[in-house]
Amino acid sequence: MKAEQLRKSILQLAIQGKLAPQDPNDEPASVLLERIRAEKQKLIKEGKIKKDKNDSVIFKGEDNRYYEKVGSEVKDITDDLPFEIPDSWAWCHLENFVLAAFSGKSPKYSKEPTPHKIVGQQANQWDGLDLRFVKYATEEFAENMPPYYYLQDGDVLLNTLGNGTLGRSSYYRKTNSSEFLLTDGHLFVFRTLDKAMSYYLKIYLKDKYDEIVKSANGSTNQTFLSLGKTLQWFVPVPPLSEQARIVTEIEKFEPLIAEYDRLEQQATKLDNEIYDKLKKSILQYAIQGKLVPQDPNDEPASVLLERIRTEKRAKLGKKYVDSYIYKGDDNCYYEKVGETVTNISDEIPFDLPENWAWCRLQTICSYIHRGKSPTYGTEKILPIIAQKCNQWAGIQTQKCLFSDRATIAKYIEEQYLRVGDIIINSTGTGTVGRTGYVDETLFKEYPKFVADSHVTVVRPLEYIDSKYIYLFLKSPVIQTDIEAKCSGSTNQIELATKTIQSYLIPLPPVTEQYRITSRFFALEAKLKDEG
Repeated sequence: MKAEQLRKSILQLAIQGKLAPQDPNDEPASVLLERIRAEKQKLIKEGKIKKDKNDSVIFKGEDNRYYEKVGSEVKDITDDLPFEIPDSWAWCHLENFVLAAFSGKSPKYSKEPTPHKIVGQQANQWDGLDLRFVKYATEEFAENMPPYYYLQDGDVLLNTLGNGTLGRSSYYRKTNSSEFLLTDGHLFVFRTLDKAMSYYLKIYLKDKYDEIVKSANGSTNQTFLSLGKTLQWFVPVPPLSEQARIVTEIEKFEPLIAEYDRLEQQATKLDNEIYDKLKKSILQYAIQGKLVPQDPNDEPASVLLERIRTEKRAKLGKKYVDSYIYKGDDNCYYEKVGETVTNISDEIPFDLPENWAWCRLQTICSYIHRGKSPTYGTEKILPIIAQKCNQWAGIQTQKCLFSDRATIAKYIEEQYLRVGDIIINSTGTGTVGRTGYVDETLFKEYPKFVADSHVTVVRPLEYIDSKYIYLFLKSPVIQTDIEAKCSGSTNQIELATKTIQSYLIPLPPVTEQYRITSRFFALEAKLKDEG
């Protein structure tokens, strides 16, 4: 069980009367509700609060069913109540549990600090108010606010707006007598008869969180709560003394759950680190020829490379600059480019199996270029893969922007992405070097994609398993080397196209390339399943 699941289970037990023991000597919750009702009548007469719109009494009949009386009208509400409660407890609407409930006002803000601070949703955190996020009200606005709008010790706050923050509640502990806090219009404030009741209400709201979020009104991005509907929520009310016992029990459990959560997160982090290290180790084994066995019947990589060179010379003629890497009798590695021979032993990171060969990336690719810097448009015709789209988890097409029609006309065929292409983020600290693979799934929504100017497209030849090249480019050998080979300022480093073109590739025979990628992805899937 996860820590959050454990916390929810304990909260659920608390509001169902199963966490703290019942005491037959406790004053019943029905008496407490009568006391709340009497206190509200007093405050109404004094003009401090408004009369409840839906004052009601909920009781259990002799037939063991629950009824609600509003004025002279009585109706059966048994089916509306979510669970059974102990005999000493009572049901009521939230409106009848609290002394006062109100939404903050839309304030006029001061650019300079004033004694009158405004609490918004950002300041309202689960564990209390974070006063780093308060703003300041103008003196004029504060002077026109009724005194009861200022937060009092024990008030419960509930965020009422927006995905991610709606439903978050807190218990306000006033620690400074000179602290004057108001709320904006995006919070509800609930004030109770007793601090134990406030804390119990906080427990109730936290347990109800998922239901609160689901019940919100509005659009996907702007959901909100209605105060009128919120006050009609059913609240299971324990005797006051039991509320205090529930609070005590919760406070006992919280540090234990927090420690459990810490250990859980630690274990998750360790699992992720182990998974990441294992994956990197497998990658390293793969590119060193240690992941799958060599087959003496495989055509050596040297033969493949010679065939590639021959075809490129025939196609490009004098434009083709040949690169041939070999191991000399002195066990040093040499590269021959035209008539020039250079000792490149210092560039070689490890030895290879006999039927493998070293080569430059550009030797085994037909295309290595940055994308085009586009002019963006509003028509969703041609999506553009930018750095933010190229994530380690895969290419995120929902983050794409789109080219305008004028720019589309300027693209040539080879600039459109193809299945098997590899994309590398080539600009910016934190993103440079991130590598993605273009597979068939990319084209489910749109038939064509292009890369922007901050992304380099690498297109291996048809003789090469492009997934093998993808694995190599995301391997520790390359990823740890990328930053060292970048140029530019700290925040705007650049991975040059020439640098990518010149990367040394440990090339296995073609058949072994496919065996490696098949084995790697099978092991990766197994690690995910076991994790």
